[in-house]
Amino acid sequence: MPDYSIYDRTNGWIDLNVSCPSWSIKNYIEDDNFTYVNGRYPSSKYYVDLSSGEPKEKPQIQPELDKTEVKADGEDFITITNLPTDDLNGNPIETEVRVSGTEYPINDGNLELSVDAPGEYKINIRATNHKPYRTTIQAYDDED
Repeated sequence: MPDYSIYDRTNGWIDLNVSCPSWSIKNYIEDDNFTYVNGRYPSSKYYVDLSSGEPKEKPQIQPELDKTEVKADGEDFITITNLPTDDLNGNPIETEVRVSGTEYPINDGNLELSVDAPGEYKINIRATNHKPYRTTIQAYDDED
């Protein structure tokens, strides 16, 4: 049986992969916002470029951090820039930055991050049609 990937026409997000006879693919499409491409394209690695209708590999989020250590005083900042602001099909998105479980939605591609307690902080960044990014920063106190 052939494989199909069902995707959202508004942002290119691949919603479902199915194997079925060609005559039955329409049974898997719930409304007019969705359509399909031939082939199996996992949503973790691919999105559909709406201008061409072709599946494309998601790019890796590549933020820029001005440093990886910060003083744990609530006043020293790490600046994170170059965060995604659109879904690669021209639609604006919120990029989700999680810092040790706390979520920060970002619209403008930039984040200034400060912390009050010393320790290691895990940063996870997710955005529609992009591969996630993970890193760790260190926060130190005055006595280090």
